[in-house]
Amino acid sequence: MKRIDELEREIGLQIKFAQEGKDWAKVTNLGILGQELKKAKEEIERIEKVISAPQVLPLEGKSVEVEITKGALSQNYLPLTKMKKNNLLPTDGKSFFVETSVGFSFSTEITGNMLSARGKTREFYEKIGIRAGDKIIWRQIDPYKYHLSKL
Repeated sequence: MKRIDELEREIGLQIKFAQEGKDWAKVTNLGILGQELKKAKEEIERIEKVISAPQVLPLEGKSVEVEITKGALSQNYLPLTKMKKNNLLPTDGKSFFVETSVGFSFSTEITGNMLSARGKTREFYEKIGIRAGDKIIWRQIDPYKYHLSKL
Protein backbone atom coordinates (compact mmCIF):
# COMPACT_ATOMS: atom_id res chain seq x y z
CA MET A 1 0.00 0.00 0.00
CA LYS A 2 2.90 2.32 0.65
CA ARG A 3 3.83 2.30 -3.03
CA ILE A 4 0.22 3.03 -4.09
CA ASP A 5 0.07 5.94 -1.63
CA GLU A 6 3.30 7.32 -3.13
CA LEU A 7 1.89 6.99 -6.65
CA GLU A 8 -1.31 8.77 -5.60
CA ARG A 9 0.73 11.67 -4.22
CA GLU A 10 2.80 11.83 -7.41
CA ILE A 11 -0.33 11.89 -9.58
CA GLY A 12 -1.76 14.63 -7.38
CA LEU A 13 1.36 16.75 -7.90
CA GLN A 14 1.36 16.14 -11.65
CA ILE A 15 -2.33 17.08 -11.85
CA LYS A 16 -1.56 20.32 -9.99
CA PHE A 17 1.21 21.21 -12.45
CA ALA A 18 -0.96 20.22 -15.44
CA GLN A 19 -3.77 22.44 -14.13
CA GLU A 20 -1.38 25.35 -13.68
CA GLY A 21 -0.21 24.85 -17.27
CA LYS A 22 -3.83 24.41 -18.41
CA ASP A 23 -2.96 21.06 -19.99
CA TRP A 24 -6.48 19.66 -19.67
CA ALA A 25 -5.80 16.47 -21.63
CA LYS A 26 -3.02 15.60 -19.19
CA VAL A 27 -5.30 16.42 -16.23
CA THR A 28 -7.93 14.05 -17.65
CA ASN A 29 -5.40 11.25 -18.28
CA LEU A 30 -3.88 11.62 -14.82
CA GLY A 31 -7.38 11.60 -13.31
CA ILE A 32 -8.07 8.29 -15.03
CA LEU A 33 -4.81 6.88 -13.66
CA GLY A 34 -5.78 8.12 -10.21
CA GLN A 35 -9.10 6.27 -10.45
CA GLU A 36 -7.29 3.09 -11.51
CA LEU A 37 -4.98 3.39 -8.51
CA LYS A 38 -7.98 3.91 -6.24
CA LYS A 39 -9.60 0.73 -7.59
CA ALA A 40 -6.34 -1.19 -7.16
CA LYS A 41 -6.05 0.01 -3.56
CA GLU A 42 -9.64 -1.04 -2.82
CA GLU A 43 -8.98 -4.47 -4.35
CA ILE A 44 -5.84 -4.92 -2.24
CA GLU A 45 -7.81 -3.95 0.89
CA ARG A 46 -10.52 -6.47 -0.03
CA ILE A 47 -7.93 -9.21 -0.50
CA GLU A 48 -6.27 -8.35 2.83
CA LYS A 49 -9.64 -8.64 4.61
CA VAL A 50 -10.30 -12.04 3.04
CA ILE A 51 -6.86 -13.30 3.97
CA SER A 52 -7.09 -12.09 7.57
CA ALA A 53 -10.66 -13.31 8.11
CA PRO A 54 -10.94 -16.30 10.43
CA GLN A 55 -10.75 -19.48 8.41
CA VAL A 56 -13.07 -22.44 8.79
CA LEU A 57 -11.34 -24.88 11.09
CA PRO A 58 -11.87 -28.56 11.66
CA LEU A 59 -14.56 -28.98 14.30
CA GLU A 60 -12.70 -31.84 15.91
CA GLY A 61 -9.89 -31.27 18.34
CA LYS A 62 -9.43 -29.09 21.36
CA SER A 63 -8.58 -25.43 20.98
CA VAL A 64 -7.62 -22.41 23.04
CA GLU A 65 -7.70 -18.65 22.47
CA VAL A 66 -4.49 -16.76 23.16
CA GLU A 67 -4.10 -12.99 23.35
CA ILE A 68 -1.00 -11.67 21.61
CA THR A 69 0.87 -9.20 23.77
CA LYS A 70 3.03 -6.33 22.59
CA GLY A 71 6.10 -8.23 23.79
CA ALA A 72 5.11 -11.40 21.95
CA LEU A 73 4.58 -9.37 18.80
CA SER A 74 7.87 -7.47 19.01
CA GLN A 75 9.86 -10.59 19.93
CA ASN A 76 8.12 -12.88 17.39
CA TYR A 77 6.97 -15.51 19.82
CA LEU A 78 3.71 -17.26 20.52
CA PRO A 79 2.81 -17.42 24.24
CA LEU A 80 2.47 -21.13 25.06
CA THR A 81 1.20 -21.00 28.66
CA LYS A 82 -2.48 -21.65 27.79
CA MET A 83 -1.55 -24.39 25.35
CA LYS A 84 0.52 -26.14 28.01
CA LYS A 85 -2.20 -25.76 30.68
CA ASN A 86 -4.74 -27.32 28.31
CA ASN A 87 -2.42 -30.14 27.15
CA LEU A 88 -2.39 -28.78 23.59
CA LEU A 89 1.31 -29.28 22.96
CA PRO A 90 3.53 -32.35 22.70
CA THR A 91 5.40 -33.02 25.94
CA ASP A 92 7.96 -35.47 24.58
CA GLY A 93 10.25 -32.88 22.93
CA LYS A 94 9.51 -34.09 19.40
CA SER A 95 8.95 -31.72 16.48
CA PHE A 96 5.38 -31.02 15.40
CA PHE A 97 3.58 -29.48 12.45
CA VAL A 98 1.64 -26.17 12.45
CA GLU A 99 -0.77 -25.19 9.67
CA THR A 100 -1.74 -21.53 9.42
CA SER A 101 -4.89 -19.92 8.12
CA VAL A 102 -2.81 -17.76 5.76
CA GLY A 103 -1.64 -20.59 3.55
CA PHE A 104 1.66 -21.86 4.88
CA SER A 105 2.74 -24.57 7.28
CA PHE A 106 5.88 -25.22 9.26
CA SER A 107 7.59 -27.71 11.50
CA THR A 108 8.75 -26.58 14.94
CA GLU A 109 9.47 -27.69 18.46
CA ILE A 110 9.31 -26.12 21.88
CA THR A 111 12.39 -24.27 23.07
CA GLY A 112 11.94 -22.99 26.61
CA ASN A 113 8.46 -21.49 26.61
CA MET A 114 8.22 -20.65 22.91
CA LEU A 115 8.19 -22.23 19.48
CA SER A 116 11.64 -22.59 17.95
CA ALA A 117 10.32 -21.33 14.57
CA ARG A 118 10.16 -17.66 15.56
CA GLY A 119 10.66 -16.53 11.96
CA LYS A 120 7.54 -18.46 10.95
CA THR A 121 5.67 -16.94 13.91
CA ARG A 122 6.68 -13.49 12.65
CA GLU A 123 5.58 -14.42 9.12
CA PHE A 124 2.17 -15.51 10.43
CA TYR A 125 1.78 -12.29 12.44
CA GLU A 126 2.69 -10.16 9.41
CA LYS A 127 0.53 -12.00 6.89
CA ILE A 128 -2.57 -12.01 9.06
CA GLY A 129 -2.03 -8.48 10.41
CA ILE A 130 -1.79 -9.29 14.13
CA ARG A 131 -1.65 -6.34 16.50
CA ALA A 132 -1.09 -6.33 20.25
CA GLY A 133 -4.35 -7.35 21.93
CA ASP A 134 -5.56 -9.51 19.03
CA LYS A 135 -6.36 -13.13 19.76
CA ILE A 136 -5.38 -16.25 17.91
CA ILE A 137 -6.87 -19.72 18.02
CA TRP A 138 -4.56 -22.70 18.55
CA ARG A 139 -6.31 -25.94 17.64
CA GLN A 140 -4.99 -29.47 17.94
CA ILE A 141 -5.84 -31.52 14.86
CA ASP A 142 -3.73 -34.61 15.64
CA PRO A 143 -1.18 -35.39 18.37
CA TYR A 144 1.60 -33.70 16.32
CA LYS A 145 -0.46 -31.40 14.11
CA TYR A 146 -1.96 -28.00 15.02
CA HIS A 147 -3.79 -25.16 13.32
CA LEU A 148 -3.13 -21.45 13.95
CA SER A 149 -5.54 -18.67 12.95
CA LYS A 150 -6.64 -15.19 14.00
CA LEU A 151 -9.84 -14.94 16.00
